[in-house]
Amino acid sequence: MSDISSPDDIRKISLVPAKPPNALCDAWGNIRGEPAGSTEERHGDYYVKIFIYSVDGRFYYGYQIKIGTMIRQKTANIKDRSFSTAEIARSSASVEIERVCGTNKNVNKLFADFIRIRYNQGSLFEGVNDE
Repeated sequence: MSDISSPDDIRKISLVPAKPPNALCDAWGNIRGEPAGSTEERHGDYYVKIFIYSVDGRFYYGYQIKIGTMIRQKTANIKDRSFSTAEIARSSASVEIERVCGTNKNVNKLFADFIRIRYNQGSLFEGVNDE
């Protein structure tokens, strides 16, 4: 048995994927580039941002939250669930954000002020085309 591994053996155990799964993604599948649509709601120093990305005719979401002591971020990833329309992706992001904020009662009270995010107002994404 040899102590020297072949390059193929090394690639099999590498933590970094050999190539991106899509040209719009990094090596881990995180979607890069400009979002197809976004919305932001601010209340003082607190904010919630939702980003919608379109890859190969499917839609993905990411978000950033800073409310009270909670700071969270989710990067859109090609391996995550995809959606057929930008509206469904945005609505799913709103549901997940509400669930995340509901885990902390202090944050939940502050999140109650975020009406546009909580009530899934479709008018926020008028500029996003469903390809």
